[in-house]
Amino acid sequence: MTDEELKLLKQYMHVDHDDDDALIRKIWAGKIGELTRAGAVTENPDDYWLAAAGMTLEAYDGTPL
Repeated sequence: MTDEELKLLKQYMHVDHDDDDALIRKIWAGKIGELTRAGAVTENPDDYWLAAAGMTLEAYDGTPL
């Protein structure tokens, strides 16, 4: 995940501090892994961005999908 991708994800999640950047990156990687193993991730990352972002938010603060 690039710094720009992290910035966009944090905007989606309404996170305005840098304290949890490492945690958010780890959660994101785990959720992308889940989607990949499930066969949901295609060659186009835009196809799964919102799903992965929602799953990351849910894991980060408990916001249900």
